[in-house]
Amino acid sequence: MIREATIGDAEQIGVLHATSWQSAYRNLMSAAKLGPGLVDERIAIWRERLSEPRRSTWIARDGVGFISIVIDTDQGSLIDNLHVHPAQKSVGIGRTLMRCAGERLQRERPDACVYLWVLDGNFPAARFYESLDARHQFARRDAGLVGETLIEHQYRWYSPLALLAALA
Repeated sequence: MIREATIGDAEQIGVLHATSWQSAYRNLMSAAKLGPGLVDERIAIWRERLSEPRRSTWIARDGVGFISIVIDTDQGSLIDNLHVHPAQKSVGIGRTLMRCAGERLQRERPDACVYLWVLDGNFPAARFYESLDARHQFARRDAGLVGETLIEHQYRWYSPLALLAALA
């Protein structure tokens, strides 16, 4: 079961976001960034994000996953976050959440490309998106992501329909 997230889900989403980062990024970000303050930081961020008008966020059953999109960015429609609890990966939750986002984007912005960013070295995420026919566009250094300079890669689908076709 997937439902649209509300501001009341900020804590659950923030905790999952932190848990996901601590698992996936343990060798990609500093231990200080992934340390004790991460949960509170992510909860605070999600309290803000869940009230942004251009953002839509969905949460999966029992809070084991979530996805958030931002419509009408300067480059198209952004899949800003997709996180699944580490113990629940590879059971289809990520694909289901991607379908939910793709369907919304197809209804609202069918002609806009869909893109996302993958942290350099996050090979499981890159493989997941490539398995859905996402195309690597370029890499960039980003000093603003978490206060550390990291390299991230942009992956793109040319339309929401292309994403949905890959999920079929």
